[in-house]
Amino acid sequence: MEVFLGRQPIFDQKENTCAYELLFRSTKENVYTGKDAVTSTSHVLSTAFTSFNIKEVVGGKKAFVNFPDKLLIQGMPKIFPREILVIEVLEGVTASPEVEESLREFKREGYLIALDDFVYDASLSEFVKLADIIKVDFREFKGEARGAIIDEMLTINPNLKFLAEKVETKEEFEEAKKFGYKYFQGYFFEKPTIISTKDVPAYKLTYLRLLNEIRKEDIDFDELENIVKTDASLPYKLLRYINSVHFGLREEIKSIKQALVLLGIDGVRKWLTIVIVGNLTEDKPQELAVNSVVRGRFCELIGEYVKKDVPKSELFLLGLFSMIDIIVGKPKEDLLKEVHIPEEIKDALLGKENTFSDILNLAIACEKVEDNKMSYYSTKLNVNKELINELYWEALRWASKIFL
Repeated sequence: MEVFLGRQPIFDQKENTCAYELLFRSTKENVYTGKDAVTSTSHVLSTAFTSFNIKEVVGGKKAFVNFPDKLLIQGMPKIFPREILVIEVLEGVTASPEVEESLREFKREGYLIALDDFVYDASLSEFVKLADIIKVDFREFKGEARGAIIDEMLTINPNLKFLAEKVETKEEFEEAKKFGYKYFQGYFFEKPTIISTKDVPAYKLTYLRLLNEIRKEDIDFDELENIVKTDASLPYKLLRYINSVHFGLREEIKSIKQALVLLGIDGVRKWLTIVIVGNLTEDKPQELAVNSVVRGRFCELIGEYVKKDVPKSELFLLGLFSMIDIIVGKPKEDLLKEVHIPEEIKDALLGKENTFSDILNLAIACEKVEDNKMSYYSTKLNVNKELINELYWEALRWASKIFL
């Protein structure tokens, strides 16, 4: 499945790129086709921080993302790193007490706040006091009004910086600099570009089960782990998200539950909501994704009978990620650099021989009904061949209950 993201650079007075605005795009066509602001923003966040490597998308610079009032009140920006994210308050957001308090909280935690397509109204004075950047549409303001808005807003917040957007000519760029604008965006510099990548297919049924689970007052992390494990996309996205943002990991993540607990109840609810809203409308999953879940379950089951002490949670990841390169359409070597899992699992997934690779090869032999290989690996692992057949059928039954 291919996913898309719009990216438009933001420049400083020397025409150097200093940030990017990330935009909703659903195809290669460079037009907005979103249904509503909540869905569009959820898609942008999910795509930028899980389908892509956000550090590569913005190249160490800031990422401006539009937020409607609902996501601001829910505190959604806080699950993304303040070192990267600039919270861009959409035009039309009502200056309610709930939104204002949310912005104060973001401000206390060190996030930059920008006001998009700004037109001043007295009700927005608190927004202005909390903002770091005001974006002014050069198509909306004409002549001296483009400078007057700066003078007026600085009387409310003298620390504000201003961004001129929709700058389309050299003359407008020079005019904006003369008025005191620090940042610039528009077709004079560069139109938005569309970037794309292959994403992991998502499962509607799993998402519905997850939505039901995270609505509960007390989340059962064991049950949540069981549900997350049924979708080849979610464990990969979860580990990649944790590895790419602000957790500062000092040790390996060895299970899905460990990753969920690290996020915490509030973080889990917000992260899963972003992923679910962004992907719930996707098409039905491909068969090879189902096979990867079967492999994961089989590896987990066989682990109980292998002499070496191998944690079951690690074995599930082994089977689940064994087809991730085919599902995503990227080299496995590149994908595994972006998730924080034990080196022995990575080695096995990349073809190096160890106990993990023997278990994975046995799973593949069962899947392909390769009797000679099944006999070879059952002997090597010292597991009865009849038991292997029984466990593989159990893995198939387990998967069929999930996807039917």
